[in-house]
Amino acid sequence: MIKFIEFNSIKISEKLLKRYADEMPSYDVTRYAVKFILSNIVPILISVIIGYILGIGSEVLIFIAGFVSLRMVSGGFHFKSAELCFIISTAMCLCAPYVAMQLSNTIYYNLISVLLALIFAPSNIEKQTRVGKNKHIYFKWASLIVIVIAVLINNPVLNVAMLLQSIMLIRLNLKGGEKR
Repeated sequence: MIKFIEFNSIKISEKLLKRYADEMPSYDVTRYAVKFILSNIVPILISVIIGYILGIGSEVLIFIAGFVSLRMVSGGFHFKSAELCFIISTAMCLCAPYVAMQLSNTIYYNLISVLLALIFAPSNIEKQTRVGKNKHIYFKWASLIVIVIAVLINNPVLNVAMLLQSIMLIRLNLKGGEKR
C-alpha cells in the first residue's frame, strides 16, 4: 500500500509540475503534499469500500466522520510506520460498527471519553499546528464539544469512535510508536 502511495505521489507530482510549472511549489513540496493527501484518502476509501461490501458502509462513514472530527482538534498517538497506521486505522473503521452493535448502554463509554479528553487533550499536536502552547486549552474545549455533540446524537458507532480516539490521546512510550 505504501509503495502504491509513494509511486502515485511521484507520478502525480511530476504531472502537476509539468502542467503547472509556474504555479506549483518545488517538486519536494508538491510530492509531500500529494503523498499526505493520498496517505489520508486511500485508507478511508478502502475502509468505505470494504464497509459497503460487508453491508456496514454507512456505519463506517459515521465512524470515520466522528473519529476524524475529534482527532483534528484533540491530536493523539501516531504510529511510526505508515503501514501499521493503515492496518490499525482500517481495522478500527471496520470493527467499530460491529462492536457498537453489541453495546447496550454507552453512557459509561461517553463518560470515559469525556474524562480522557479532559485529562489528555490535546495530545501530541506540537508538530501538527502552529498554535502556541498557551492556546492549547481551546483544543481541549473543542474536543469536549465534539464529544458532547456525539453524546447528544446518541449513535453507538459515533460513541465508539469518540472512545477509541479518546484512548489514542493517552501518551504511551511504546517500542515502534511515538516517543515523548
